[in-house]
Amino acid sequence: MSTAAFDGKLLVTDSAIHTGGQISPSEFRKIYTPEENEYWEICGVKAIAFALVGTPIVYPQFRKVLQEGMDHSSDATVFDGSFEAIVVGENGAGYQIILAESNKDVKKQILQIVPATGFLAVGDGDQFALAVMSVGKSARVGVKAAINLCIESGGNLQVFEVPPPPETPSVRPTATKTAETIEKLEQAVGELEKLTGDVKVTKF
Repeated sequence: MSTAAFDGKLLVTDSAIHTGGQISPSEFRKIYTPEENEYWEICGVKAIAFALVGTPIVYPQFRKVLQEGMDHSSDATVFDGSFEAIVVGENGAGYQIILAESNKDVKKQILQIVPATGFLAVGDGDQFALAVMSVGKSARVGVKAAINLCIESGGNLQVFEVPPPPETPSVRPTATKTAETIEKLEQAVGELEKLTGDVKVTKF
């Protein structure tokens, strides 16, 4: 693992991956934001970034669940191995995500989602980062402390600056909007066919 921290203004991680008793010399990207036209959601709020500490294989799985809309009922069986994550909502809140078991009798893997408006940290160096942030320092300084003091954290800082919350909360794009877009495209193709005469236009 490694360390990720959030202070309400910054989402910060180190860049190391700790596996097999040693830190990989390669740097790994740990903070992700949605691609263009990609909508993420956490507990009904648009998600704008996440930082994840764990093995790289978890990243695409985690992203897919955010695309579907992550909440406490999300299917956690799709995740391979343990991880911890911080998701930032457009409302400025941070959400701590960990894997847990529902109970001792039925070992079903579930997601625990804990929202926070203050500071939070996850990973092996979380105690160092939390201690530093608790005295008013930034997440940037907190992760630096973890890199210096935690043997399983290392590398350089990766930083995401949280933008101000929008005046109007975002909503997930609906299928209706997609249908309207297709209709407009078909109309444009029709107009193009009129202009091109004998030129064949293929619809996709």
